[in-house]
Amino acid sequence: MKPRYDEVVVFSPSAVTGGPEALHQLSHAINELGGSSRIAYYAGDDCRCTASIDSITCTKASTRCLESYAIYDPKPLTTHRITNSTFLVMPEILTLFVERRSKRNSALWWLSVDHAKKNNEHLRYANYRHEFFSKNELNHFYQSDYARSYIVENGATTIAPLYDYVDRSFFTPHAIEKHHIALFPAKGEALASLFCSQQKGLSFLQIKDMDREQVAHALNVSLIYIDFGHHPGKDRVPREASAAGAVIFVHCDGAANNYSDYPLEDFYKFTLKDIQSGALRQRIDLVIADPVAHRAKQKHFRQRVYLEKEEFYLQVRALFFDVD
Repeated sequence: MKPRYDEVVVFSPSAVTGGPEALHQLSHAINELGGSSRIAYYAGDDCRCTASIDSITCTKASTRCLESYAIYDPKPLTTHRITNSTFLVMPEILTLFVERRSKRNSALWWLSVDHAKKNNEHLRYANYRHEFFSKNELNHFYQSDYARSYIVENGATTIAPLYDYVDRSFFTPHAIEKHHIALFPAKGEALASLFCSQQKGLSFLQIKDMDREQVAHALNVSLIYIDFGHHPGKDRVPREASAAGAVIFVHCDGAANNYSDYPLEDFYKFTLKDIQSGALRQRIDLVIADPVAHRAKQKHFRQRVYLEKEEFYLQVRALFFDVD
């Protein structure tokens, strides 16, 4: 197996969220498998990146990414001359950037459909989408089946799956005593606030202003994790919570409405109506009464999460390496 490209440049903003972590995982996997990959930090914390047809220059590396993602041993890019043996991977938020440069040996990685729409208002229009996605020289990688459906429906043909993974450090023995109901109050803030304001007798653990280790601990001691977000892709936290042994409930929106991305029974997927009617609270009470049974019902989802890294590395091999 040999690298298909001399250099793979992965563009990442300076942020500590699910998308940037996936981008760091990709660069790390390429390097670990024997290739060469560096990260171009293009936004945030005074990180700036300029690119022309034949060169890329970055002003500085992201200190917080280098610290938060040290386990992925990131290699920051300062300058690089683009050749035919260079491959560029950009998150979907850079659709406008892609339009301004050659699309040859380039890929958009669709980690969040919603972020792309928000950053490029032209994607609202069918004619623009048809022209953009019909250009076969641009590769499209998708992190979720939700994203795959979107790009295929709009005419993309040069596509490939590229998922991220939850680190196995999140997997903990089920013997850990669990009490709390964890949630991110900022994810689906209106729904989260509505639900929490109605409840009595439940112990909520609100995850905010926590570092990576604190989040992992919060999930480890939680019996249930509720995600009120809109799921623009396969969000990382529900998978981390499942790995930590929590029974998860997800707002049935975006990728969470897609069984391929969230293989969970409808019982664990809720809507606004379920909050208003009290149906979500009733389901939570049933889980509290018999958590072992409900954890068993989510075994398939949890095993999928456990095997994500193997799947991801196979996909990286297929996309960036040749076997002969």
